Amino acid sequence: MSCRPNQSGIALVIVLWSVALLTLLVSTITAISRSYLQEVALSIVQIEARNEAEGAVQSAIAQLSLGYDRPYPHPLDLTISTTIGDESGKIDLNTMDRAQLTKILSPLVGAGEAAKVADRVTDWRDPDDSRLDFGAEAHEYLQSHLGFAPRNNQFRHVDEFYQVFGVSRALAARLLPLLTVYSRRSQIDLAVAPLALRHSLGDAAPPVPDLLSSSSRHAELGRAYTITSTATKAGSSATARAVVVLTGRPADPYRVVSWQWIALQ
Repeated sequence: MSCRPNQSGIALVIVLWSVALLTLLVSTITAISRSYLQEVALSIVQIEARNEAEGAVQSAIAQLSLGYDRPYPHPLDLTISTTIGDESGKIDLNTMDRAQLTKILSPLVGAGEAAKVADRVTDWRDPDDSRLDFGAEAHEYLQSHLGFAPRNNQFRHVDEFYQVFGVSRALAARLLPLLTVYSRRSQIDLAVAPLALRHSLGDAAPPVPDLLSSSSRHAELGRAYTITSTATKAGSSATARAVVVLTGRPADPYRVVSWQWIALQ
């Protein structure tokens, strides 16, 4: 006995819908698989870039502390950029007093703002609760609902400058490249200072060459150096930054005081 026409039509519709759903399912699975494979490939590239950036930092440390002067070997499909900066050319948040901070910051931010920043930096690190003229102690932080109080001790990292009362993010970002907590000096070595700081203090002498590119410059024991390496491959990059202090001791010729991953893209 033959099927009725309406039954055949329903069966055909069901078959067509089943094929359409199956096609959609296969397409979705294929797209997900392709996306997953792309993510895996990107992750592998990022890991390679991260490893090479770390290797370049370690190579630069060896160059500083052991006199190793051969360039860091890396794959041809990857580019490496490494710089070494001397922390002695920066403003030390822990060792410069209120008057020094005001004097150095005035050409950069203006005398009024410099006085405020100097007082608030001093109040952040001094052990007492007595507020300076333009400063801020725990009471001011509490009233501003910041959720924290000044450390009443030395800055542990320059990023803490963002937490100082009244310091805007824009001001902190502008000054951060000029600040340090590692030099332990009360004076700036202008010969190795950042260009913006040298210009603001009226130093017109030509900058000294980078330690990596100069055979006449040598790292000094006891100084802190910042090494920044960026590795780039296939559009992905990783940047590692380390601060090391040279000890001169054969067993441990250097000491890493800070390590950061600045960017991983």
